[in-house]
Amino acid sequence: MSSGDRPSLMLSIMSLGGGGAERNCTLLAGGLAERGYPVSLATLADPATDFYPVPQGVERFSLNLGQGSTGLLSAVRNNRARIRALRELFRRERPQGIISFIDEVNILATLAAAPLGIPVIISQRADTDLYDSGRIWSMLRRYAYPKAARLVSVSHGVDDYFDWIPAGRRTVIQNPVSTAVLKAIEQPAPPPPARPYVVAMGRLAKQKGFDILLQAFARLAGKHSGIDLKILGEGELRSDLERLGSELGLAGRVEFPGRLEDPFPTLRAATVFVLSSRYEGFPNVLTEAMACGLPVVATDCPAGPSEIIRHGEDGLLVPVEDPDALASAMDRLLSDAGERQRFGAEAARIATRRTLSNHLDQWEAVIGDTLNGDIAH
Repeated sequence: MSSGDRPSLMLSIMSLGGGGAERNCTLLAGGLAERGYPVSLATLADPATDFYPVPQGVERFSLNLGQGSTGLLSAVRNNRARIRALRELFRRERPQGIISFIDEVNILATLAAAPLGIPVIISQRADTDLYDSGRIWSMLRRYAYPKAARLVSVSHGVDDYFDWIPAGRRTVIQNPVSTAVLKAIEQPAPPPPARPYVVAMGRLAKQKGFDILLQAFARLAGKHSGIDLKILGEGELRSDLERLGSELGLAGRVEFPGRLEDPFPTLRAATVFVLSSRYEGFPNVLTEAMACGLPVVATDCPAGPSEIIRHGEDGLLVPVEDPDALASAMDRLLSDAGERQRFGAEAARIATRRTLSNHLDQWEAVIGDTLNGDIAH
């Protein structure tokens, strides 16, 4: 079904749990719905796992197939069931186009849609060489991705990996600054904290490099004895990171507040923001921190930070997994209020460069080209 000249679209993703892909999925769904597209959203997981709300005007389908697998046979069974359920949903609802998020769901949705002739646009969030998805998923990706009508990567660094997909079927659309942070920065500034702090935010997982951040902070904690560290987020490494903080002598100086429903007051009140990741696709949290006017330090990891930060103008880039370099950059900003103010003012300009309106314009162009068949094979 379509509304006037707007094709019907279904977005598919594992869940609406907290995460950058989930946030951008709901942002895109809501934005396209506001522009008059009939939009639905399909999740494999149960709605009980939701962190982000379903946007107004978007129909939600939940397949309740988000359970984990206990072994190879269980994984085969579960994913065959997911493909069947997705195919039945696509057949019943007949969207004119599907936009899929998250690597494994991209594979499942593409395989489910292929026999139905419904074009799939893959939204790729990371270079798949940088995380261990396993040999079977890697083989399935090589089989399924060429069946998609279009591959949209969130950064040029991610796009570079997919040179085995024809260039005419690939494009890059970087993420916008979220409407949530734009609303937050319109509010009065939060009061100064009792103790100044450096802030970081993300899933407590190896990818985010918070172990390196703790090591870096330990190197300068003595010099900057009045500064604390807050790491926002939840994840499987919480207890390991808490233990590492204690081993580094940072008890009482490091706080793990968890995943905050509204992190922006905490971000805005910080002195410096740090992204310590080993790899990214396009770190939304970095653009959010910059939009809040924070001076930022980020690892020059693949991919994304170097496409966001202009080193020495609105932030600092440092080598990956180098606690000494990270500590030096943090020390530089913590020691110079003038430079913090200058970097923060420049960083805040990102809110006018990366707008949701421009992001949606780019997506509309891709949707139009893809569904009209105006792409190179």
